[in-house]
Amino acid sequence: MSTILRRLPRRALAVTAVTVALASAAGTAFAAGNPSPAADAAVKAFQVQQARPAAQAAPRAAAAVSTPTFPLMLVNKKTKKLSAFGPNGSGGFGKRDDTGEDWSGVKSVLFDDSDKDGLADGNWVVLSSGELGYANDNGGWQRGSGWSSYRVSSPGDLGHSRDSDLFAIDKTGVAWLYLGRPVGAIGVRVRLGSGWNNFTQVAGQGDLTGDGKADVVARDKSGNLFLYAGTGNYKAPLAKAVKIATGWNGWNRIVSVGDYDFDGLSDLMARNSAGEIYRFSGTGNAKAPLAKGVKIGTGFNAYDILN
Repeated sequence: MSTILRRLPRRALAVTAVTVALASAAGTAFAAGNPSPAADAAVKAFQVQQARPAAQAAPRAAAAVSTPTFPLMLVNKKTKKLSAFGPNGSGGFGKRDDTGEDWSGVKSVLFDDSDKDGLADGNWVVLSSGELGYANDNGGWQRGSGWSSYRVSSPGDLGHSRDSDLFAIDKTGVAWLYLGRPVGAIGVRVRLGSGWNNFTQVAGQGDLTGDGKADVVARDKSGNLFLYAGTGNYKAPLAKAVKIATGWNGWNRIVSVGDYDFDGLSDLMARNSAGEIYRFSGTGNAKAPLAKGVKIGTGFNAYDILN
């Protein structure tokens, strides 16, 4: 078994009952003595991240980092088994690691780097049923239900409160920011605007433009790619959209798992119809934030990407 999947000792999953206020219509949050499938899945995802490969565990700068590095989480479309790819230290993927666990009910995995060391301190898992679970070193909690009506991602600390936030688009195309709080709690919900149902892909994980603030990119139905630069203001966390590329309809999945080439900036990954994945490195230039794509993997049409 390779390093990324070498399990930590299994944490006890029974947790003290805690009420977590979700300031939204996304459902009523509750903790469970016997964790829900969402919480259990979150614990397993966190264990995968904690057992990271040596390349990802390389020493970071003493100062806090604005962009983490997380593994790419995958589910095989036929077997429904969970796999993960960590970085190889030179901008590509290390060896694929297979868990053998059935993740057919998992919709997405969203990692959380609250202490800004570039590595995950916890993660949310969203189930197809709409349950939201969170896990860290202390185990797993169920945070709520009703999340199946949202497209949920976590671009990082958009609200500039240190903790990672949730970015959610509802069925009507309204985007919401759910401010992160310690230990995976969710605070104030902020309405960001309507019209987001015009975007077929939304991604981001940390800083693309070099200003230390988390950014978001979105592709519209015409294949145009837009940058929403982070402002650091939780009441208006995204600047006005700037078109940064065209012709992106050739990519059937766009995702970010943070800094994969270890230059301190976020990168995008995009999969084409042939199942090839390309890395688009961040440049730190807000006018041209993405470098030319570099192919880093093949055969990825066999998987659903969970990040």
